[in-house]
Amino acid sequence: MVSYSVHRILCCSYIVGDVKENWGCLTLHACMGSKTWANDQLRLAIAILDDRIEGYRCPVSGRLADALTIMRNLREYGFWWQIRTLEFHIHRFQKNHKKALAESRGNS
Repeated sequence: MVSYSVHRILCCSYIVGDVKENWGCLTLHACMGSKTWANDQLRLAIAILDDRIEGYRCPVSGRLADALTIMRNLREYGFWWQIRTLEFHIHRFQKNHKKALAESRGNS
């Protein structure tokens, strides 16, 4: 499990703190819009969808919303490969959590 602030990574233009010590694949001070940033965002979104982040407890709909937010940020900078890869993970997540997502919309 990974331990860091998802909110900080979603909202800041670069990653700060001791992230690298906790999760070696994230790069410190990755500039927003860089290829390194895009790959880190992709890894983060996949970790959110796979529920692999320690201390990050969010309902299924919230995890999907966070992944979609990351995808929107990637789209803004034109990272088509990361978007396409994330779309595959999002579709798999939606398929695997169909019932929970329907309940969160009130369509049970």
